[in-house]
Amino acid sequence: MNRLPNRFKQGLLARRRQIGAWLTSGSPTITEVFSGSGFDWLLVDMEHSPNDLLQVVDHLRAAGQRSEIIVRVPWNEPVVVKRLLDAGVTSLMFPYVQSGEEARAAVAATRYPPHGIRGVAGTTRATDYGRRVRFASASEEIAVVVQLETPAAIQACGEIAAVDGIDGVFIGPNDLAANMGHLGDANHPDVRAAMIEGARIIAAAGKSPGTLAYVPDKVASPFAEGFDFVGAAFDIGILVRGASQVQADYARLRELED
Repeated sequence: MNRLPNRFKQGLLARRRQIGAWLTSGSPTITEVFSGSGFDWLLVDMEHSPNDLLQVVDHLRAAGQRSEIIVRVPWNEPVVVKRLLDAGVTSLMFPYVQSGEEARAAVAATRYPPHGIRGVAGTTRATDYGRRVRFASASEEIAVVVQLETPAAIQACGEIAAVDGIDGVFIGPNDLAANMGHLGDANHPDVRAAMIEGARIIAAAGKSPGTLAYVPDKVASPFAEGFDFVGAAFDIGILVRGASQVQADYARLRELED
């Protein structure tokens, strides 16, 4: 398994603008379809979707080398992280990080001792089953992104972004809106203002800020607002909109012919 360099991590470090898609269907076929569509990254969600460890491996195989896969772990704890890394995941997003201490814990889960607490296994998918063992340099290709979802996290974003080993800081608009008292209204002016200020502080710390922007015609450009990597599509959303549009189009034709 001769892996290419982690292009997503390289983009974060260079603060390049990267466009991604959120995958929650659990279908490797959909991952394969999206991987051929030119996205810089695809996020396989384990927090709010039915994906388990074996499905993640199927998603990795489906994507191949065409798109970088990020996996959002269910929670900031080391056991699932260890298993995902051993399975060959090289980019992870940690939800609901609230402080520099929690950010350091996320990084530690991805690093071997003495720099972290990752367990050592030599015959995993990540090492091509023992053919490609590179413990000393493993962390060079691992991207760590932490997700901020509360006002307290936004207030601490400078401290969080300054943590060594954090490559990107993602601001989740929906949970931030809920925690600011605006459930269901991620485009509320107060929410947008908090996100933009957070992105400014993250960038000032030298890290790449990211967010979601599914409906670009209803908000300002996330790139213009200071974000570098943006989740611009949602697999289930695209399926629902496409199916609904086809049904509506043909329903109109049927009415015209009646």
